[in-house]
Amino acid sequence: MRKASKKRRPLIGIFDSGVGGLTVARAVRLACPGADLIYFGDTARVPYGTKSRPTIKRYTGQILNFLLRKKVDIIVAACNTASALGLPSHRSKVPVPLVDVIGPACGTLVERLSSGRVAVLATRSTVRSGAYRSQIHSLNPRLRVTEIPCPLSVPLVEEGMTQGSLVRKVIDLYLDKGRHQD
Repeated sequence: MRKASKKRRPLIGIFDSGVGGLTVARAVRLACPGADLIYFGDTARVPYGTKSRPTIKRYTGQILNFLLRKKVDIIVAACNTASALGLPSHRSKVPVPLVDVIGPACGTLVERLSSGRVAVLATRSTVRSGAYRSQIHSLNPRLRVTEIPCPLSVPLVEEGMTQGSLVRKVIDLYLDKGRHQD
C-alpha cells in the first residue's frame, strides 16, 4: 500500500535591497495565502540606487542563486533598481517565473491613465536606466514621462517612514525639481 504524498505548498522568494520590499511581501501574502514566503532583504548592501550596473547585476545574481537553492517556485524582485538593472541579464537563465515590480506598476498605471504626464520618483540608478519610461512608452507612447531621482526616499522607506509630513516634504521637493526639468 502506497503512502499518500503530502503536497508541498508553493514557495515564493521575494527580494529587495532592504526592507522596503516587505510591502510587496505583504501584498503577496494576501494574494497567495496558501504559499510559503522567503524574504531576502539585502540590508548589508543597501542602497542599490547608488551602485554601478555591474555591481547591481552581481548582487542580483547572488540573490537569485540563493533563492533558487532554496527551491522557490517563483521569484519576485521587489527592488526597482534590481528590476531595472539586474534582472535583464539574468532573466533567461532563471528556471522559475521571475516577476519584477516595473512591469506590473506600469501596466496598472497605463490602465488608469490614457494621456497626460507621469512623474516617476526612483533611485538615481533606476532613473538612469530609463526602465520606467521605456516600459510606459511601450504600453502608451502618448504619456509624457518624467523620471526624477529621489535619493532621500530610500532611507525613509528603510526606516519604515512611508507617510507623514516629512515624507510629504521630500516628495514635494523632488516633484518641484521634476517640474523644472521640462
